[in-house]
Amino acid sequence: MNTLQTKIADEIMKLHAYETERTQYMHIRQTNIKHYPYDHLANLNTRITMVESWISMLPEREGFAVRRHLADGLDWVQVVHEYKEKWGEENGRSERTLVRYQTRALQRIERFVQEHVDWYTELLGITVA
Repeated sequence: MNTLQTKIADEIMKLHAYETERTQYMHIRQTNIKHYPYDHLANLNTRITMVESWISMLPEREGFAVRRHLADGLDWVQVVHEYKEKWGEENGRSERTLVRYQTRALQRIERFVQEHVDWYTELLGITVA
């Protein structure tokens, strides 16, 4: 996995943390605390939308592997089991195949980020040659 793919995977793995933090900030906002960090909330919303849009652009099976393994933090044994439950035993895939799905998905997201590098340079702190 190259540096950009590592940053992408890291962002996906932080999805639930971003959502939790956003929920906390929304609570702070509702309680009318004066020093509400609106810029931080905007950043969280942007990152959540970014990760969700990356996953949604993937083919369903790649998106499943990425969401369940990276975003939800399941180990591959659990992902394989859930995959078989979702698509049926006869359509089950091995761990190796699901790892390949994830690798392909990260490559697909990487190409998208490279095509729209101006959007991601500041947000992800990357430079793409």
